[in-house]
Amino acid sequence: MIDYNQAFLDWLERVRPLDPKKPEDIPDDLTEEFRKLILLAEIPFREVYGESTESMELLLETVLKEEDFYDTQGKPLHVTRLEKDLVLCSPITGFPARPALYAEDDRGRCFAFFHCDRRGVNASESAAVLDTIHTTCRNKGKNPEEFPDVYVIYLTDYDLGRQGKQIYRLEYEWEERTDEEWRARNVDPAQPDPVLEKFHTILYNAAFETRS
Repeated sequence: MIDYNQAFLDWLERVRPLDPKKPEDIPDDLTEEFRKLILLAEIPFREVYGESTESMELLLETVLKEEDFYDTQGKPLHVTRLEKDLVLCSPITGFPARPALYAEDDRGRCFAFFHCDRRGVNASESAAVLDTIHTTCRNKGKNPEEFPDVYVIYLTDYDLGRQGKQIYRLEYEWEERTDEEWRARNVDPAQPDPVLEKFHTILYNAAFETRS
């Protein structure tokens, strides 16, 4: 597994002697390398996208479907909340999810960004995000129809879907199961049903455009 944070620090060591005064002063090969590292290395990712709502909006425009980014009047979403160090601890399992960045938009939707490698996504991580947000809504007396859409976005350097795509969007449907079937999956059947139609997983292969 590549340590992209270390790769970014190594990149800085190669750029520093060049003493660039503006981005155009950096050689094309190093610029192309940075385009990959900015998403895959948590250090620059948090600094670039975690400090500017405008930068986060540009990233969301890339990873979301057009109809999810723009409303019916053609207005783009606007990021209203942006956090670097949020911990979402599932009230059901106790599992803590620590997204690299967390954002909310003016339509009430929630976006949690994680990094992952070719081993795939962490289902406990995704579930913790959904559990935390939707349980908070339940505790406020909201009906499931009022719950926000939750997007868990995984940034990776690998084609996890193995279909040659840069972006995979996974949607879920609720399946009826008996209490015994739920227990066999280590799920407490007494817990409220998750609102899976409002849960979206996106796999974004940040290395797609730089592959040879």
